[in-house]
Amino acid sequence: IYDGLININKTLIFNENEFILIKEGSKLNFKNNANLIINGGLEIRGTKSDSVDIYNSDSSKSSLLVLNASFNSLISYTNFYSLSSLSESFWKNTSAVTFYNSNVKISNSKFFKNVAGDDALNIVNTDHFSIDNCNFSNILFDGIDIDFSDGIIINSIFSKIGNDAIDFSGSNSTVSNCFINSIGDKGVSAGEASKVIVEATSVSESKFGIVSKDLS
Repeated sequence: IYDGLININKTLIFNENEFILIKEGSKLNFKNNANLIINGGLEIRGTKSDSVDIYNSDSSKSSLLVLNASFNSLISYTNFYSLSSLSESFWKNTSAVTFYNSNVKISNSKFFKNVAGDDALNIVNTDHFSIDNCNFSNILFDGIDIDFSDGIIINSIFSKIGNDAIDFSGSNSTVSNCFINSIGDKGVSAGEASKVIVEATSVSESKFGIVSKDLS
């Protein structure tokens, strides 16, 4: 259980039998290229009046990775910022926050100002994900990268994204009631035989609006 201000100065790895709970108002301050790698489960219990912050404070590279999780992850009212892609020993990926083969629900959360890597959030090989009422802003490249995963992205805002706001590969998903603005490349990209429904969503000031490719 994490509660209050927690300084993380080295990479922490939790096994499949461990469930990590982060309580409302907590702040996880990463330093010294520290990362958080979770094989069990993750629940972040931020509230509207007492959100959780997860960030790096010393300009080193820090990342959150949940993989092959034994439990579903649940995240609410959490701010992720100043994070990077993961590079720790043999652990390497391209996103600041990654869920691999791990079901997850994220609501009322913000992802902004990542400092390195291809994506702010990457969800890979996951049976079900849900992203509801989230905000992605000032992202270097892709806001969300969904690879071979099924789920929904609803009631969310994407702004000032360097590359694609939402990038799907081999996925079955729905994008609904989202606002997408000031995008360097595509508002929504569907590739590698993805099946994506986009409804009640606006895309503006984007190089491309909605793009379907690779038999999607």
